[in-house]
Amino acid sequence: AVAALTSLAVAYLDLTRLVQENDDEVARIARIAERHVSFQVVKLATGMGLSAQFPDWQPLADHTNLQGLCVAYRDHAGVTTDRQCVAPDAGLERPPAWFSYAVRHTLKVDAASAQPVGYYEFAQGQVVVSPQPEAAIARLWRQGRPMLALLGIDVLAVTGLAWFAVAAALRPTEGVLAGLARMADGDLAICLPPSRITEVSSIVSAVNRLASRLRSTLAERADLAHRLVDAHEAERRNLARELHDELAQCLSAISAKAALIAMKAGPACPALIGEAEAIGSVASSTLAQLRDTLVRLRPPEIDELGLLQSLRRMVLAWGRDHPDIECRFEPSGSFLDLPMPVSVSLYRIAQECLTNVARHAGASHVTVSLVRPGSDQVEVRIADDGRGLVLDEERARLAGEGAGLGVVGMRERVAALQGQIGLELCVPHGLSVVVLIPVPPKSLVSTVRQVVVA
Repeated sequence: AVAALTSLAVAYLDLTRLVQENDDEVARIARIAERHVSFQVVKLATGMGLSAQFPDWQPLADHTNLQGLCVAYRDHAGVTTDRQCVAPDAGLERPPAWFSYAVRHTLKVDAASAQPVGYYEFAQGQVVVSPQPEAAIARLWRQGRPMLALLGIDVLAVTGLAWFAVAAALRPTEGVLAGLARMADGDLAICLPPSRITEVSSIVSAVNRLASRLRSTLAERADLAHRLVDAHEAERRNLARELHDELAQCLSAISAKAALIAMKAGPACPALIGEAEAIGSVASSTLAQLRDTLVRLRPPEIDELGLLQSLRRMVLAWGRDHPDIECRFEPSGSFLDLPMPVSVSLYRIAQECLTNVARHAGASHVTVSLVRPGSDQVEVRIADDGRGLVLDEERARLAGEGAGLGVVGMRERVAALQGQIGLELCVPHGLSVVVLIPVPPKSLVSTVRQVVVA
């Protein structure tokens, strides 16, 4: 813009100079015309000329180039008595419309030049020479076109150089933006190359430091989440052991005592038989509920049968408890080499998702998929055809905004294993919870087990 404005100013000044030169040329021709007409006036005053031929412009036209000009004689009363215009040069190029418009509105190209003539009191008047506007603009276009072309090339060159200079200066920012996009997608293993530009180099250093700190923070968070999950599972095991060893034994004893009381009270006090049987029934029912609770606290089949069979049994049991919801289990792949923390976490996540489906989804079908997309990953997907809720609200819950304890537990387990949890909408309705967990190599798993044992 600055280059264009500067070029316009230069063009205006140069065109103004050309207009002034043309005005000077018109004034010069007016002085020549004045001498010719003054000579004719002297001839009339001395009786050597004819008034019928006054003024005679032919001698002027024979000795002067009047193309594109008009010459006229104006008497002492200001009345133009004779006017003659000469057509412009046929080879004069017609200027563009934008140039004519600009010149007409910014410059005065048709300024006339008047010269007084007379001999004493005889034939007092003026000779007026004026350029024809179209011819004057065409002549100005021919004179100023090289300069305008040069200024246009200069503007394009300056603009192009500025564009390439700024593009070259900003090219390193493409790498910075790409790195920030990778960071936003969760890839923190980035290290942007340094830049020769000081400002960009500072930004690159800041981004690299930020990525390093985020990696450290996420590693610490994953370690803390892993410890929390381990502590949670240990507490579950201890609680299940205490309930099994203490409360279950007490309930079994109560049930046995109630049966003994019913047996001995028969002959002596028949009224106690019903009470004793009621106590035994309550004890048996409580013991059955306790066994279900123990299974939820620590499913024994995970250690014995592995994740695949444990999930299959849980899905079948859940389907029996919820006969109005069709539940399917779709495994794909081998899961024998999964570490125990991964198996337990996936089992717990599927368990919590099925609980949420039963409580909130209002679904008629639910599918639990266990997939091994690669040797280093395992995926569990729980999809239902329920109400689906609002996806943004569900994502907010997964992010921790207004989340319940079950959702918090799922997030902690996924974070502990450095996995990913997300939501997808099902067609035509429903919601799908997708959990992707990385599986460490077998050598690393063996090392971790040896360290834990030690």
